[in-house]
Amino acid sequence: MDLALALVEADHGADIARSVAQSLVVYRQRAGQSVAVLGGATRSGAAQPAGAHVADLICADTSHPHKVQTLAAHARISPRHLTQLFRAESESSPAEYVAFIRFGPARDKLHAGYSVTEAAMAAGYGSSEAMRRAFIARLGISPSK
Repeated sequence: MDLALALVEADHGADIARSVAQSLVVYRQRAGQSVAVLGGATRSGAAQPAGAHVADLICADTSHPHKVQTLAAHARISPRHLTQLFRAESESSPAEYVAFIRFGPARDKLHAGYSVTEAAMAAGYGSSEAMRRAFIARLGISPSK
């Protein structure tokens, strides 16, 4: 994915590459029954793995705090095991996944005319400053509206 974005940037510039990166949602099914939980979507068979179940819970309500201990309890596994599942399935921690998922709703709220503070609260950020840091880390720019 990074290579594809680098090629887009080389051909069309950083602004277009940034726009493409913002709009991407990546679905990935690994070999066997392992589910990758990226971009807010999961694929699974009849018996949903704990990691995918927790990912669906996070995606259903980004405004909820989603602490690792609470998510693990919901999945009836230990916080350590949940973290291991996320690392194996999505190469991120549960907290990193929550941060990744919150970004989309925050961006959508800004595009819909919400203020930065309103968008931050609706997406589950603790403050507009937390959302600002997330935008800078991901896009290199602060949110505005």
